[in-house]
Amino acid sequence: MAEPLYLGIDVGTGGVRAIVADGTGRVAAEGRAPLSSAAGTPDGHHEQDPEHWWSATREAIAGMLEVLNGSTVGSHSGSSVSAGARSGSTASGSPEQIVAASVDGTSGTVVCVDADGRALGNAIMYNDGRAQAQAEHLSDMSGVSIAPSWAIARLLWLAELDPLRYERTRWVIHQADYIASRLTGCFGGSDYSNALKMGYDMNALAWPDWLGKIPGAVDRVPAVAAPADDIGQIDPDVADELGLPRALRLYAGATDGTAGFLASGASLPGQVNTTLGTTLVLKAISSHFVVDPAGMIYCHRLPGGLWLPGAASSTGGEWIRSEFAGQDLAVLDDRAATMVPTDALVWPLVRQGERFPILSPTFQGFRSGGSGGEPAGEDRYAAMLQGTAMVERLCYDALQAVMGQPLGEVYSTGGGSSSDVWMQMRSNVTGRLMHRPSYPEAALGAAVLAAAGHQATPVMSAVQEMVQIERSFTPDRAQQARYDDLYGRFCQCVKEISAKEGGAA
Repeated sequence: MAEPLYLGIDVGTGGVRAIVADGTGRVAAEGRAPLSSAAGTPDGHHEQDPEHWWSATREAIAGMLEVLNGSTVGSHSGSSVSAGARSGSTASGSPEQIVAASVDGTSGTVVCVDADGRALGNAIMYNDGRAQAQAEHLSDMSGVSIAPSWAIARLLWLAELDPLRYERTRWVIHQADYIASRLTGCFGGSDYSNALKMGYDMNALAWPDWLGKIPGAVDRVPAVAAPADDIGQIDPDVADELGLPRALRLYAGATDGTAGFLASGASLPGQVNTTLGTTLVLKAISSHFVVDPAGMIYCHRLPGGLWLPGAASSTGGEWIRSEFAGQDLAVLDDRAATMVPTDALVWPLVRQGERFPILSPTFQGFRSGGSGGEPAGEDRYAAMLQGTAMVERLCYDALQAVMGQPLGEVYSTGGGSSSDVWMQMRSNVTGRLMHRPSYPEAALGAAVLAAAGHQATPVMSAVQEMVQIERSFTPDRAQQARYDDLYGRFCQCVKEISAKEGGAA
C-alpha cells in the first residue's frame, strides 16, 4: 500500500505555499503563488480580497501537483514550484496518496461571510490599525488585555462603523477558516489557535460571557475545534477542479505562528522555539497556563493539554539591514568568530522602544566598547551579534521566571538561524543546546496537523516524527565562565538604564 501524504497550506501576507509530506516529514513537492500586498491607507487600514487568497491557494496546489505528477519544475499560472525545498531528503508520490490537509493563516485577520460562505467585501488584515478605540473599550469591559490587532476588536469595529455589512454577515471568520471552508464547502468553523484573538477562553474552551455584550457577536462567531480535529471531507466538485482525491479529509488548522512553531521541532515541556528575524520571537512549551502580570507574555493553547507562552522582543536582526546593508555577511561572520567573546556590551535596538524582556516605550538600547567607547567596524558587527545573544539569554531568564519552570533546548528558526557562526555564538552565550530544523516553514506545521488528525495521534508525537533537524549546536563550555561574567555586566547595564527610564525589567 502506498504511503499516505499530507497536504499543508500556509496562507501568508505575500503568498500561499502548499506542500505535501510523508509521515517522516520528507517533502514530496511544493508549490507557491504570490499575493499582492495588503492595500493600505493613511489611516492605518490594511485589506485584502479573500478571493485572491483562494486563487493563490489554487495556483499553489496546482504547482505542487505539477511536481508530484513528475512534470518539469517551472511556473504554473504565475506560481513557483519546487520539490523537497530545503528538506535534505525528498519523498515521492502521486496525488492519490494525499489523504489529509490542514490550513494555517495570519493571526487576527478577519473576513465577513454570508450564509452561503460568500465574502462580504475585503478582509481586515492582521496589521490593520483601525480598531484602537474598540480594543480599549473591550479591554475595559472584559478585563482582558485586548490589542487593536485582535479579531474581536475588528468585529466590534464592524458592528459600530460598518453596520450594513455587519447586518448581512452570518459569520466573522479568520483567514485559515476561509480557505478550509472553501475546500469543504462548509462555513462557520474555526480552531482555538485562531479563535484566541476573537476572545475565545482558552481555559474554559468556550466563548466568554462578555461576548454577549457585543450586539450580534454570539451569533456571528464560529464554532471552535481543536487543531487537528476532523472538520470534514473535501467538496467533490472542488476536489475535481483542483485535482485532489475526493476522499481527502480536512483537519482544523492554526495561526501561521503556531504552525511555524510546530515546524520548529520543539515538542516537550521546557523546549523553546526562537525565531530570529527582524525581531526575536520566543515560544516555549509549558504544562500549565501562564499569566504574566506585566502583560509581556501571551499564552496560546496546544493540543494535548500543553500551553505555549510566548513573547516578542523588538531586538533581532533588523540592525544587520540598517547598518551592514550590502556587505558580505559570510565574511563578517568569519571575522566575528575570531573576535568573541568581546568586552563590548551592546543591546542593538534600531528604533526606540522595547517589548521584551523589558517593557519600555522609551528604551533605546546601549552600546559600550570594552574601553567605554562605542565599538566600531568589524568589532561593532561582532559586538552586535553577541549583544543580540545576550538579549536572547535575558529573554529566556525572564520567560522561565514567569513560567515557574526551567527552559531547555532551543529550536531556532528565522533568517538569523542560517548563520552557523551566529548559531554557535548564541549557543555559547545562552549555554543552551540549539537545533536548526531542515524545513522551518509553517506549511510543514500545517501538514503535521493533517498527519496527526489522520493518524489519530498526539500532535506533538507527529512533530517528533515529521520534523527533521538539519544541525545542532552545543555550547562551548570552555567559554562559559567568560560569557557568564559578560552577561552579569550586561544585566547590570540593563538594570541601571531601566531604573532611570522606569521600564519593567
